[in-house]
Amino acid sequence: MNVQEKIMADIKSVFPDRYENSIGGEWRPPTSGRYFTNTSPINGAEIGEIARSDHQDVELALDAAHKAADAWDRTSATDRATMLLKVAQRMEENLKDLALAETVDNGKPIREAMAVVLRTKHLDVSSREWML
Repeated sequence: MNVQEKIMADIKSVFPDRYENSIGGEWRPPTSGRYFTNTSPINGAEIGEIARSDHQDVELALDAAHKAADAWDRTSATDRATMLLKVAQRMEENLKDLALAETVDNGKPIREAMAVVLRTKHLDVSSREWML
């Protein structure tokens, strides 16, 4: 097994073979039942299948978002901040897997993918530096 084959085997062990739509806190297959194969620009290897969503899936997602918006509006700023910090913490805990996904999906060098995540966690969002 060469290096590229080993890397792709490692990737297959980390990521699921198929991704559904995340709608309303649940994983749902696309309403059409259709998927597309995601391939890596690194070597053309298949990464997995992605839900091929259509307007019906978008409508379901919008309905779920509107429903969630009411509860979010009633959530205190402190509780919102706590939830968002938990998301950030989870992303940081999974930095290597997120960087690997970025690398395999887009061909971005792994060092660059990890640096972007590390760099952005230290930005002062109020300064708008993150938008540059």
